[in-house]
Amino acid sequence: MQSTTADVSLKDSGDKLQGIMDAVKASVTTVRDGLDTIDKACAKAVENEMARTAAQNVHVSDLETVQIQKAGIKGRLQAELDKMEHVESEAHSSYESTVALRAKGKKEYNERSTENEEQAKVLESVLEKLRTANAVEKAADGSAALLLAEHMQRSIGNVSLISLSSGASPGFGNVLGIFTNMEATLKKTMKEDKLEHEKKDAEYLTLVGQYKKQLQSLHKEYTAKNAQKMEAQVISSDAAAEKRLRNTLIKGDGRVSGMYREICARDAGKAQEASEIARKVLSKLETQMARVLGAVDAAPDLKESLLQLRGGVKKPPMGDAQKEIMRMGAASKARKAAAASNGKNQVKSNPQQAANVAKAKTSSHSEPPHIPYVGAAAVSPATPVDSNGAVEAPWKPSVWPKITKTPEEMTAAAPGSLVLKKSIHEKGAKTAAMWTVLKVAEAAQDTALEKVAEALPTQTLDQDVKSLVSIQKNLQQETKDKPDDAEIDKCVDDKKELTSKIVTARKAQRGAQTQAATAKSRKTAIDDWVSLVEEQTTALKDAESNLKTDWKALGETINGGDYETTLDDGIAEMDGIESEVKTYLETDGAPPQANVLPLMLKGIKKTLTRLKEDVLEGTKGLLDLKGNILITYTALTEQLDKKKEDLGKEQKEMEKSLDEAEKDLKDHEKDEKDLMKERTEVEEKCETSLTQIKASFKYREEELGALDLALRVLQSKSDN
Repeated sequence: MQSTTADVSLKDSGDKLQGIMDAVKASVTTVRDGLDTIDKACAKAVENEMARTAAQNVHVSDLETVQIQKAGIKGRLQAELDKMEHVESEAHSSYESTVALRAKGKKEYNERSTENEEQAKVLESVLEKLRTANAVEKAADGSAALLLAEHMQRSIGNVSLISLSSGASPGFGNVLGIFTNMEATLKKTMKEDKLEHEKKDAEYLTLVGQYKKQLQSLHKEYTAKNAQKMEAQVISSDAAAEKRLRNTLIKGDGRVSGMYREICARDAGKAQEASEIARKVLSKLETQMARVLGAVDAAPDLKESLLQLRGGVKKPPMGDAQKEIMRMGAASKARKAAAASNGKNQVKSNPQQAANVAKAKTSSHSEPPHIPYVGAAAVSPATPVDSNGAVEAPWKPSVWPKITKTPEEMTAAAPGSLVLKKSIHEKGAKTAAMWTVLKVAEAAQDTALEKVAEALPTQTLDQDVKSLVSIQKNLQQETKDKPDDAEIDKCVDDKKELTSKIVTARKAQRGAQTQAATAKSRKTAIDDWVSLVEEQTTALKDAESNLKTDWKALGETINGGDYETTLDDGIAEMDGIESEVKTYLETDGAPPQANVLPLMLKGIKKTLTRLKEDVLEGTKGLLDLKGNILITYTALTEQLDKKKEDLGKEQKEMEKSLDEAEKDLKDHEKDEKDLMKERTEVEEKCETSLTQIKASFKYREEELGALDLALRVLQSKSDN
């Protein structure tokens, strides 16, 4: 124990208290400045995100309108296309039936015309024979002509040979008159039939042309409407996809805005709340300090007071904050001394500290701007017929010429007796038979049959009959061995198959056109979507960078420990001040009013502790929220990067799809062209084949008929 004598004063304690106050106020000011910066930056970030969300909502609303409008247009056009397909199908069927009817009528007319022409040729030849003097003079030839006339009567139902059927032997002039009348009647019938056929054929041809024109017009109109439908369809689809993308961006901004609003919402933001708490506690501390400093300044120095110190006890080493407090206390003491000496000299201090103190004294904290709560606006979401006029083979098996007689029927004798009332000389019979077969052979250009006909007069009657019977059987067998229906059916089947392939190729063209239009539109749209994603990514990265900058000061003050150290050192220094006050009060002569100092110091210490804990609690909660915002920014940025990558992949797929569609379109167009060419060749081949079949059938019929007539003439002579 050591005893010394010294003055006891609270002036140093006052200086220390002033130093604590200045240091704490400067530190709190730094924190509140940081909170104010955060509050303003937060408000700006919310404003930016609200602006982006508002802009996105406008686009989403527009896209919703476009999607609905285009979907409606698509539906309307699809209904029109369905109706056009029905009309096209009906026109196609009408075209096919009209072509078939025209072909059938033409074939029937050709068959009638051929038959009438052959009959006319026979009549003309007979009349030519009858008009010659040689035919009048020779009974055999006259008898042969009579035989031919009777055969013609059975072939032509509209001619009645009264004189021949009566059984009398008519005169040559009567026969000549009958044949002349038959020729005139036949020519009149042929003329009327031709006029009627030409009239009907012209009507059919007009209808065929109209249907072809209608089919071409429908195809052109269908192609145009289908293009409009595809345009509406892809625009509606792209609008829906872009709407989903923008809603994703709105949702991301909404997540960040929600956290920002926790920080800076008006009258409820955590930054403003923490700043207000610090202000109130600091204000309380300033009031307490002012009272204490007033009491300390009023406490007189005590002279010759005994100060007892315990030996061997050392004060704990001072920290940086305590040293600063002591320095500030010394500075306060110097200011008081200077004020006492000249009343207006200012005490110089560390420039940085003076600036902090001045700032702490003069800084005013304005209220943060009002940030209205605006959430993300709710958004309510958004065949083919062969049209080239081609017709499958109109030829039906039912309209082709067929052999309707059996070999037995063809070789059998004609109805009724062909035995003449007057006998025919052998020479006349042979001449008539030769002339009948030779005319048909020449018309059919059958050289073999011509030789047989020319040989008839040089052979015996029996040889002639055997020769003609042999040829007749060969022709009948040839007719039997060459059925025409199989070849006709093959033509029809080939045309049907080719037409079906043409229709399929055209349908495939429409599919390729739709695929190409979809891929092209989406490929172009993706460019805009990638730009949209990049813009949002840039905005988020800028916001993240601003967040780090705006929060840097507060983070360094709180997380760096500067604020907590300042308060801890101030609280620790209060222990020494309390000890000094206690010593002062224990000294004789201490004024009674100084007895309140311990209680006042205890209140200051409590306020310092509260200022430390409340500010740290509020600011660390904000810093945790800042960490969550940074994590959210990172997550959203990664999400956008992934979306951009996916869009890039989709764009490559669309490029590939577009290339494939364009290639397929060219291939299907080429297929259609090749198939149409092949069908044309088949049609021409079948038409040629039909002509050949008709000619072959006609000539076989004529040859069989001529042989039948010749055999009747020869057999009539043989029977006599």
